[in-house]
Amino acid sequence: MSTPTPELLTALSTMIADALKQSMGNITQQIVADVTNSQEKLPSSSKIPAFAINEYRSSDGVPVADYFDRFEWALQLSQVPENLFGNYARVYMGSELNNALRFLVSPDDPTKTCYSALRSTLIQHFDRTKNKFVESIKFRKITQNKDESIAQFILRLKQGAANCDYGEFLDRMLIEQLLHGLEARYMCDAIIAKNPETFSAACEIAHTLEVTRNTTQEVGAGIPDENKSAEGLYKLGYETTKTKKNVHPTSQQRFNMQHKQQQDSMKQFGSCNGCGGQHMRHQCKFREARCNTCRKIGHIARVCRSNRTNRQDGDTRQVTEEDSPASEMDSIQTLNQVGDPFVNRKKILDVTINGKALQMELDTGAPCGIVPESKLRQILPKFSLLPTDRQFSSYTGHHISCLGRLPVNVSIGSTHRRLNLYVVSGETDPLFGREWIAHFINEIDINRMFIPNHSCNSISESDVTLKQKAELEKLLDNFRDVFSDVPGKLVGPPAQVHLKPGATPIFAKARDVPYALRERYAAEIDRKIAAGFYERVDCSEWASPTHIVVKKNGNLRITGNYKPTVNPRMIIDEHPIPKVETIFNKLKGASFFSHLDLTDAYTHLPIDNEFRHVLTLNTVTHGLIRPTRAVYGAANIPAIWQRRMESILQGLENVVNFYDDIIVAAESFSEHLKALTKTLERLKDMGLRLNRDKCILAVPSLECLGHRIDKHGLHKSDKHIEAIRDAPRPETREDLQLFLGKATYYSAFIPNLSCRARSLRELVSGTKLHTNADYCSRIPRKPCIIKGSEVTCILDDPGDEFEQFTYHQINQLPVRANVIARETKKDPHLGKIVQELELGKDLTRAGYKAPESKYTIVAGCLLFEHRVVIPTVLRKAILNDLHVAHFGMYRKIPHCETGESPASLFLGRNIRTTLDLIRPQNVKTTTAEKQLSFFDPSFRSFEPGQTVYTLSGNARMDKWIRGVIFARIGDLHYEIIYNGKHLKRHIDQIRSFVDDNNNNNNSHLYAPTSVTFPEPARSAETPRK
Repeated sequence: MSTPTPELLTALSTMIADALKQSMGNITQQIVADVTNSQEKLPSSSKIPAFAINEYRSSDGVPVADYFDRFEWALQLSQVPENLFGNYARVYMGSELNNALRFLVSPDDPTKTCYSALRSTLIQHFDRTKNKFVESIKFRKITQNKDESIAQFILRLKQGAANCDYGEFLDRMLIEQLLHGLEARYMCDAIIAKNPETFSAACEIAHTLEVTRNTTQEVGAGIPDENKSAEGLYKLGYETTKTKKNVHPTSQQRFNMQHKQQQDSMKQFGSCNGCGGQHMRHQCKFREARCNTCRKIGHIARVCRSNRTNRQDGDTRQVTEEDSPASEMDSIQTLNQVGDPFVNRKKILDVTINGKALQMELDTGAPCGIVPESKLRQILPKFSLLPTDRQFSSYTGHHISCLGRLPVNVSIGSTHRRLNLYVVSGETDPLFGREWIAHFINEIDINRMFIPNHSCNSISESDVTLKQKAELEKLLDNFRDVFSDVPGKLVGPPAQVHLKPGATPIFAKARDVPYALRERYAAEIDRKIAAGFYERVDCSEWASPTHIVVKKNGNLRITGNYKPTVNPRMIIDEHPIPKVETIFNKLKGASFFSHLDLTDAYTHLPIDNEFRHVLTLNTVTHGLIRPTRAVYGAANIPAIWQRRMESILQGLENVVNFYDDIIVAAESFSEHLKALTKTLERLKDMGLRLNRDKCILAVPSLECLGHRIDKHGLHKSDKHIEAIRDAPRPETREDLQLFLGKATYYSAFIPNLSCRARSLRELVSGTKLHTNADYCSRIPRKPCIIKGSEVTCILDDPGDEFEQFTYHQINQLPVRANVIARETKKDPHLGKIVQELELGKDLTRAGYKAPESKYTIVAGCLLFEHRVVIPTVLRKAILNDLHVAHFGMYRKIPHCETGESPASLFLGRNIRTTLDLIRPQNVKTTTAEKQLSFFDPSFRSFEPGQTVYTLSGNARMDKWIRGVIFARIGDLHYEIIYNGKHLKRHIDQIRSFVDDNNNNNNSHLYAPTSVTFPEPARSAETPRK
């Protein structure tokens, strides 16, 4: 084969290049054409958005089905082919769903799973069907959070109700939960008032109220609150260090404060003279109104100046319902309060901290127990504080530095707790906060602390003026440390005991305590031990049993029964006890009186070690306890106490004492206030404490020592007189001695008592022998009776047989209606029913049931239908009368054959018996009614069938026409027949018909009278004349 020449090679190369250029040109043209065609097919919109979606996280709380719905929308927006949905899902749905898919489709390969299978597998696994009952319970717990808007709250309600399957009741349940969960209660009232039919309507109301509230806040944001006053720093609130700068009031509180600021800002315009409202005069709608008081135009009677009762002073204004918006339902604002000082007084609790007594103020505004460092060092000189993160702020927002916390043992009564006491700087009162209140709620007597006892320590407005009352309150506030429920310690040497020579110790066993009182008994001893008044010992030569006294307030007083043990072996201290006459003689001429009562008086008195040893008590719950202070029951304590008190009060004018009672009296209030001030200062210096609940201050009349004293003199005590008057009949010699003791106490008020009681004293002393063994049974049932304000003793001589006979005759008199009426009012149960009926109340509504609900009252006696209700004290006497055979048993009972009683057949009437006396009848009224019916011409009545004249009522007829009484249709109305017609006429429109042939002149009955009386059988009152 020959070798190609260069010219051939060049030609071949040129041919090949031309062929390639031709072929490439055709391909390029085809590509350009294809691109052009594809662009023509694309829409003319913007370019395709890029695909992007967040991965799924179960912590977001979104269902998997919702996630895949959003995922498919994103794929469709990005125009991803459906065959690629599975690949996109495995890439973008996240590791949580990928891992779950791998295990759910195992052993298959998850990459070969199509999108529809992938979606259904994951939804079936994650989105399980929820229990509608569980979801309903969760839905009922949805409430609005603080600072959560109405829109957010409504959305949570919708989400919560989605799986509850309420069906057609969905709107009803959503509205109810909206009302239940709203934080602002005024919104609830507004929604309820408008009664929306759908949930959307209720939401619209809530939205409107929220917008209105927010707008009001924005409008009044710059208005300062001029009425804001600084409060005491002891009103504390709790806040943490991290959130201190972010403390804000709630939305409701902001709205209430803003509304108040608006009202205060409107005061600059003053009240409208036309109606008293807070607006300008030209805006008043009463500008053309006429006053009902002065009849002038331009104002209304509420602000009329001619009516002094409607004049307003200062900034005081009348507030109507229109002035108070519905948003202030939860806000209580006091404007110029003048009330009982008891309400505003601090509530002090006596608390024991690590065995030391401390007075703390009950404060629900404080979160815990808080005490200033200075007060804590007074009871615990040495202590070490633990660090704490708590910070406190006052009510006004001032920061209060917390130094630390101290774990302490807290005791009140029988309750003991280990709690944290937070120590703060500054000078404040110790506060007993909410955490401590929760632990000691059973020991805190809320009724005693917050409900004033008007019978004690009360000052009547009529007794002293407001200025004097303010001075007295200021005095009490200055000496508030003197008033306490815990006894103090008397300054001075301890009391000593002097035993008789050769006295031997006596050890008595413990006296049993009823189980009903044992728990309170043990709690009282624990309280005394914690306060330091008792100390426990293991052994003692002396021991006496305890005695329990229940006070009027229900508390227990534990005393010692030293009568068989210590008292016979003790040398009794002698000191003259002032007589009652001597005390009252010092008080004569005074116009103001005060009674000061010491708290557990003898407990103030300390005793020495020997005396403590002698007074050791033996208890069933704590064994041997040894008192460190004087106790009730020791024979020498009263004399020692009286001597100490007289030395303390020595030199004070107008002040006397009788054991633990201190009486201050003076002619004028200023002198009384000075004497009271000096007395309280003396008591404070000597460490004595007063029971404020039992103290009576600045009263014009004082009841003490069984008497009542005022500026007019000395009087008997009503309650003690009632005790003597209502004393039961003496049955034994001891009962007679008791009665004579009560009567002798008031011997100054009973004339010639010694002579009148001679026979009874002889009976008691045994100096006179009585052959009659039934003498004691003939002692008068009520030897002492009361007539008005005098005390009269009815005492009989056993030698006078006629007096004895007369007494028994009187005692056998039958029971009458007036006696039943008197005893019914005294009966505890029937007396209340009488009061209810006298006030016109319905017994059924008052809570009474049959037969008591059917009782009626006649002349002070209770009737059940036609029967008289007998009180308890008279039932025995009535039964005795029923069991006694008497003449009327046969003569008055209707006979079975005739149906009438023998007396009515023989005499034409029933005879009266002793049982007829128990029926209430007013003899005077009955007699007067009979006299009126026979002799009074103005007393008229008509019977059916009687011919009468009556007014015609027709001007065309005669004025008086003749008719016949058909029936009586009322107390004063009759039905009359005239020419076949029935007419209704009043008794004043009727006059008697008199025949012309009748010689009796009854012309005085023709003219109607203006004064008429009811029938005698109906009326129980004396008719008017």
